[in-house]
Amino acid sequence: IDNNYRKIKDVKFISNEFGQFLIDSNNTDIFPEHLKPLPADIKINRIEFKPYDSNTLFSRIEKLSRKIKDLDERTNLINLIASDELFHLDKRRYSLLINNKNKLIDKDVSVYTPKSKGEDELKWPEFVKLDFLNKNLYENLLEKFGLTKSEEKPRELQRILKGISNIQSYEPVPVIEKIISGTN
Repeated sequence: IDNNYRKIKDVKFISNEFGQFLIDSNNTDIFPEHLKPLPADIKINRIEFKPYDSNTLFSRIEKLSRKIKDLDERTNLINLIASDELFHLDKRRYSLLINNKNKLIDKDVSVYTPKSKGEDELKWPEFVKLDFLNKNLYENLLEKFGLTKSEEKPRELQRILKGISNIQSYEPVPVIEKIISGTN
């Protein structure tokens, strides 16, 4: 993907979609040995290539996520990771989500879907590990995953992302309990 020739044993491959994402987002430097996307008529099997070891894959996804500033790119990255079982194999969570200040939320922080309209703003001590998902990212993800008409949007989104992030659907009581338990 970085336009350098490599031996087949040194080439890695996740998917054509992932490779195209790296090109479109100008992030080929993070996965330089990833194979360029191939035309649709050329069938490829990921097993033919030596896989990324889980620690390398994890650290590079974390680096990629820190580098992405565009909301649409972040939405696409989350979709790619949530949709590919490769990223679920070792049950790691990634720092992919951002808050309303567009700050990346650490993978160990409990992230809640946005509060309902009209609910009071919550305040909590900085040492309590909780945050709220960026409202625009939330809307983008609902659209990307086809959940805009779902009655249970927050729960459905949580179900999709729980394997790769520490997201919870917003409900006042669990959030308050998290704040209280974090202060003890």
